[in-house]
Amino acid sequence: MPKMGFNLNGRVRNFNLMKNQSFMSVLEAVINSIHSIEERSEKDKADFKGEILIDIKRSDTLIEGIKEIKSIAIIDNGVGFTESNMESFLTADSEYKSKIGGKGIGRFTWLKVFQNVFVESIYKDHNEEGLINKRTFSFALNNDDIIDDLNIYDEEYIDNKTTILLENPLLDYSKGLCKNTIDIANTIIEHYIECLLANSNIEINIRDESKTVSINQLIKNGLIDSKDVEFSINNIPFNIKHLLLKKDLQKNSYIYWAANNRIVKTDKLENYINTIKGATFHNGEAYYVAILSSTYLDSNVSDNRLAFNIPNDDEGLFSDILTLPQIINEAKSAIQSYLMEEIEKLQDQNEKRVTHFINNSAPEYQYLLRHKKNEIRTIDPTLSDDRLELVLHKLEVEHTKKLISELKKAKTCNNITGYKETLENVIKQLSESNRAKLAKYITHRKVIIELFEEGLNIKDEKYQKEAYIHNLIYPMKTTNEENIDNYHNLWLIDERLAFCEYIASDESLKKKGDRPDLLFLDNSAAFVNEAINGYYNTVSIIELKRPMRTGYSNDDNPMDQMLRYVRQIRNKEAKTKGGRPIIVCDTTQFYLYAICDIDKTLEDILESRDYKKTPDNNGYYMYHDKYKAYIEVIPFDKVLHNAKQRNRAFFKTLGL
Repeated sequence: MPKMGFNLNGRVRNFNLMKNQSFMSVLEAVINSIHSIEERSEKDKADFKGEILIDIKRSDTLIEGIKEIKSIAIIDNGVGFTESNMESFLTADSEYKSKIGGKGIGRFTWLKVFQNVFVESIYKDHNEEGLINKRTFSFALNNDDIIDDLNIYDEEYIDNKTTILLENPLLDYSKGLCKNTIDIANTIIEHYIECLLANSNIEINIRDESKTVSINQLIKNGLIDSKDVEFSINNIPFNIKHLLLKKDLQKNSYIYWAANNRIVKTDKLENYINTIKGATFHNGEAYYVAILSSTYLDSNVSDNRLAFNIPNDDEGLFSDILTLPQIINEAKSAIQSYLMEEIEKLQDQNEKRVTHFINNSAPEYQYLLRHKKNEIRTIDPTLSDDRLELVLHKLEVEHTKKLISELKKAKTCNNITGYKETLENVIKQLSESNRAKLAKYITHRKVIIELFEEGLNIKDEKYQKEAYIHNLIYPMKTTNEENIDNYHNLWLIDERLAFCEYIASDESLKKKGDRPDLLFLDNSAAFVNEAINGYYNTVSIIELKRPMRTGYSNDDNPMDQMLRYVRQIRNKEAKTKGGRPIIVCDTTQFYLYAICDIDKTLEDILESRDYKKTPDNNGYYMYHDKYKAYIEVIPFDKVLHNAKQRNRAFFKTLGL
């Protein structure tokens, strides 16, 4: 009785196969059939046509809307389970098919995925002329003994017929088998397309219950173009087969890495060539596929045929070993040559799209259109506008770093003429970059002023709340220590405020109590001596009120509110948000700004307290001698007018 010459359970258990790779078991049976047909063709030397039928039976159970597969039979008219083939089957890691890339382990995938495997083979014995054999046996785990039932076939012989019946998928792997008929056909085509193109005389059909699909016809209908190109890397020959396949056969553009006429590794082409992401070819009818093959790949494929034993870099003891990046770069070059016209069109479209975006939404990057044209042409065309702007910003940073690096190198140049040329070129490009950034910043200011002005107008019979104006000037409930992006528009009031040492927006000075809308602490270093080091020389407070607010009183007005904050600070009762005391000295100067519309009630309070009119007659001010506090009440219209005037020259220059 034949016996497996190894521990079958252990061999299958140690075979690495992911749950989503369960269809590999069927693919292994299909390639065995192809090899069997090739072997018969060599022996018969006659007009022989190979045939493979993949017969699928399903149960009523549904997985993701598809009937679950109960069994798959792979039937072929190849050479059959001859004595030599049977001996190879019984030998683990057999070298019987080593010349054609066989690892001698593919059959273990059957038991990894299916509970039962049954084999029946009717074949003509080439050693005994006219003798027809029939061999049957079962292949299952927990049974190292294979009952090889070999008899003379005494029924009418029509042709060789070998059936591999894979039954009852294991639960863990059943979901990976759950494909519809076309998906199964496409999986077989994808995995064996190189082999199928080389063996177009083998007829392969899938019978899925009442439906039959011809794989040959799918390939014939789907193949638009095929071209083989050879190249070498370090004197190692490679072949790349360029294919254009119709969209109903192919769902994206790929690079297929093949070993022994079988696809081992699949990479999306867009991972290597950004421009083609989402693109179709041949007037939108097809996707592109590159099949990369070589004896080097054949000899370096892993046992489970799911990867290559090729290093990702050349670091280590053997720096002359061919690496994956080297192969990828050469393959990429060959692909770009084949798709040159198509890629040029895509890059032209991409450049137009990026140019339109820059001209209409991001003019600060216009100089990149001249200096980073190649990079812009190869930007991912599927990026959203937001993502595109991030990529442009990255290009800008890289470009600036490169210019600064060139400037540093120029300083060490002994050739004065070369130094001047490099210096002029670098400064010119840096100036373009800075002008673009300034243009963006000024455009931003124009928009902010418009939003500020809009916030002062009545809308739906109501004026904006104070929070709208507040957040526009500086985000509420934050400090400059938390405002990492440094987002604010303090320039609406005074450019200098942005450079204060500490800024707090709507944060309490005590654990409980009123909160200054905006608090600024600063040290004027030129006036600080060792005796008062650590004190804040300048404190500024801004109080904002809702536009067109009315009804102020002696007990409720922004001037008194700000003076209360001054008292808390001078009395050492105030702390920063981080809990540090706010320390001032007798000479610390306070600047208090109430930004609000001045109605009759507030005007009466201001005049009764001897506030003076500002020279432009649009506000009030006074100096509180005891607290050393300058107080100014500024209407919103004045803030808006001053902001426009300060930026008017810039807006005019940019035509805004």
